[in-house]
Amino acid sequence: GFFRVGLPWGGGRPPNRPPGAMRISVNSLAGRELASLDVGPAWTKSDVCARLPPEALEGAGAAWVRLLHGCEELAGDATLDDMQVCDGSALQLVFDPAGRRKILTASSDHTAKLWQGGSCEGLRTLH
Repeated sequence: GFFRVGLPWGGGRPPNRPPGAMRISVNSLAGRELASLDVGPAWTKSDVCARLPPEALEGAGAAWVRLLHGCEELAGDATLDDMQVCDGSALQLVFDPAGRRKILTASSDHTAKLWQGGSCEGLRTLH
């Protein structure tokens, strides 16, 4: 199962949904849908993470957490609009509970990235 979390207007598809609102999925690294969210284009990583159900981040604690859209990371003040996230898009949630491991992520652009879990440092991009 997954969780549906809505914006203040209630989620779902109300007839008065604000312009630009969209439904996205947040998936685990294994591809399992963790949440389906109604979001606005100005949302940042903090906004998305704050609305994820606790179960989605179970074990993450204060550890390194990343949200990826394709091969791009949603980080800092970048918005969903900046990342060209649109209705029906999926974000990939990646975290390292121990904060010490190396993490490998792959993308549909046929690249893989190796990250240092604790420092968030990008170690290598493989093409």
